[in-house]
Amino acid sequence: MKNLQLLFTVLIFLTAKSSISQICSQPGALLSVRNSYRSHIEYIVFTFVKPYNYKGDLTTTTTASFSQVPLFNVTKLKGEHFYKITFTSIGPLCDTKNYVVVPQEKIIDFAPLQRAQGIISYAIGLAKGAKITSHIAYNYHSFHIVKLRIE
Repeated sequence: MKNLQLLFTVLIFLTAKSSISQICSQPGALLSVRNSYRSHIEYIVFTFVKPYNYKGDLTTTTTASFSQVPLFNVTKLKGEHFYKITFTSIGPLCDTKNYVVVPQEKIIDFAPLQRAQGIISYAIGLAKGAKITSHIAYNYHSFHIVKLRIE
């Protein structure tokens, strides 16, 4: 009987893992968000499954506007300058891996704002004097990359 229960548990685990991997291979699924740096330049990189040809809406904002978002409480976002990036027409939502380590020298804070109904938004808090100098999108193999350059 115990062997049957163990077999049943393993089958459920494998089925769940397979369905999650299928969701995350759908076009438009956001796979990861990470940051990196080279000398005095920092980056935030969003990786989607292609085809997805949208680079997101990047707007300058204040922390007061974040308090209206019910999903996440980011009213205490740290930083001197604030940006919001929103991606629409996202495929099925998978378990996005966030590898954004803050604070950095220029990126002080980073927080998810919304993640539902095909929309994903993030808030970015930057240090005094820092700004986003580039917002590009490109395809790389089977991925669509959106990169923010912060100087």
